[in-house]
Amino acid sequence: MDDLASSSVEQVDRRLLSGRSLAPALMLLGAAAVLCAVCSLLSGPVGDQADPGRPSPVVTTSNVALDAQPSARSQMAAGAGVTGQATIAGDTLRLFPRASTDVRVGSGAAALIFAGTRLWVANSNDHSVQSIDPATGEAGPPIRVGTNPRALAYDGARLWVANRDDNTLQAIDAATGEAGPPVRVGVLPSALAFDGMRLWVANWGDNAVQPIDPASGEVGPPVRVGTNPRALAFDAPHARLWVANADDGAVQSIDVATGEVSQPIRVGAFPSALALDGARLWVANYLDNTVQPVDLETGKVSRPIPVGERPQALVFDGLRLWVTHFGARTVQSIDPLTAEASRPIPVGAAPSALAFDGSQVWVVNSFDRTVQPLDPALGHIGPAVPVGANPRALAFDGKWLWVANADDNSVQSIDPLTGRVRPPIPVGRFPDALAFDGARLWVASSFDGAVQPLDPETGEAGESIAVGATPQALLFDPLRARLWVANRDDNTLQAVDVATGRAGRPIPVGAFPSALAFDGARLWVANWSDHTVQSIDPATGKVKAPIRVGAQPSALVFDGARLWVANTGDDNVQSIDPATGEVGAPIRAGASPAALAFDGIRVWVANWADHTMRSLDPATGALGQPITVGAFPRALVFDALHARLWVASSVDNTVQSIVVPGR
Repeated sequence: MDDLASSSVEQVDRRLLSGRSLAPALMLLGAAAVLCAVCSLLSGPVGDQADPGRPSPVVTTSNVALDAQPSARSQMAAGAGVTGQATIAGDTLRLFPRASTDVRVGSGAAALIFAGTRLWVANSNDHSVQSIDPATGEAGPPIRVGTNPRALAYDGARLWVANRDDNTLQAIDAATGEAGPPVRVGVLPSALAFDGMRLWVANWGDNAVQPIDPASGEVGPPVRVGTNPRALAFDAPHARLWVANADDGAVQSIDVATGEVSQPIRVGAFPSALALDGARLWVANYLDNTVQPVDLETGKVSRPIPVGERPQALVFDGLRLWVTHFGARTVQSIDPLTAEASRPIPVGAAPSALAFDGSQVWVVNSFDRTVQPLDPALGHIGPAVPVGANPRALAFDGKWLWVANADDNSVQSIDPLTGRVRPPIPVGRFPDALAFDGARLWVASSFDGAVQPLDPETGEAGESIAVGATPQALLFDPLRARLWVANRDDNTLQAVDVATGRAGRPIPVGAFPSALAFDGARLWVANWSDHTVQSIDPATGKVKAPIRVGAQPSALVFDGARLWVANTGDDNVQSIDPATGEVGAPIRAGASPAALAFDGIRVWVANWADHTMRSLDPATGALGQPITVGAFPRALVFDALHARLWVASSVDNTVQSIVVPGR
């Protein structure tokens, strides 16, 4: 390795970060420089002048409480690298939401770990480490260490830092922040792991790893591994230390009791990070833009999973694997059981390290000099499920998810667990709204001015019931066994007796009634053209005076305390106190919010014009990070049984699920 090769790599990856392809950079460097570049990707500082091939993985130990009879996901978490306290019940990891606030740290943040009760970050350009209170986001003062700190590990009492350019390690008292004397190790220490008794360091320049007694600081003899060891992960159940040899494109394991080294297992190009889920070792292949699982029992390598540009860090949170994309300013989650990758989630510039604190995942954005908590509401985003043309409404009947395909004059049902779609069922013209009454699905056919019941098991459709012009919204009132219908072009509401099928008299409301909600005592309607909402006594049909809101209110949801309205024309949402009618300040949620749902904790907003969804804390109004979904999301429904939020994208003709943790 030399400085010229290091400089060449930095030139290549700066071009990649600026959006240019790799080919022109390689032509400029020439074949010799490229060969040097691949073997020198770890050199140099991180941060404003960073090389994306460097920050070390976070290696942690398990601290997860399991059920007596663990599920498949529980078994995965039992041996995984999960820090902090978490409880797994069945297949659900209970996560505890916190405010998502970026935390300013030092320059060249390169490594992140959760140790004891605090997060710790290594600032490679500042030659310091800092602690962060994950509950408040408050960062402590920097603690001076050696030159270019690049990796962190925790032994239960001390935080250990690898000072890459000093060829030393240092211990820091996690309680007092006092840094101990440097301990000399091999050349270019670049990764750390703790096996419960010994600390292990990977020396990039020596092609070796070394054990260290954390109590005495005594350094053991080096264990020879492959070329340029880049990452470490300790598999406690098998008492084996895994090593990623970057320039060999391989991983190896070391028996920590005997020091015996396994034969290398080929993976992708330049493996840069490792993580464990209890059953598999996960490898991030930096130059292939893939992640690969390796079976811990057999060593079998499964097919690579394509992810974003330059996967740099991995962490497992008990349910999902998270990966950073250094070259794309995004992260993704992967379901280890299905190998499905979520859509990319935007974060800061040059995300280079990850840590899990038992409640949420944190990401280091090196170029932004920030540490960012990922919104716990960002669950795994499932694949798009093709349905009919122009899906405009969703409903969940306790077993099946139903979608109304307006341009196909049909409805379809989907198994929420498998994604299996049943054949379409013909209904009236332009089905635009759905509701479930506990026994039957109801469909509003806008162009027919009618509603129709459907048996959800057999698909048998009942007789159509004439209502007003262009029924656009449905709501079932279980207290009175009435189906409420909003007739958009009549400016009326009607109640249909679901037992007899008789439609009641029309009740005049505002112009273009487009959405309905029930707060337990009152029925609410959003009048799109009047920019108002109104409440109706469902027992008497008495209509209260309209309440002015934003432009073109198109969706309503009740969170148990407040009514929320999505104002499509103003790009915001507002809350209303149902008892007083007081309207809250507008909250800008995205472009043209068109649908709302409540998951028991958060309000969710689907933004039609920017193809995103966002969560909203109803108590504080704080917004979660945008989640990219299909084109023009038009409908939302929450499936409490499976803790999934479903979104219908009207131009893509798809629906997608989002697993919603933190409930």
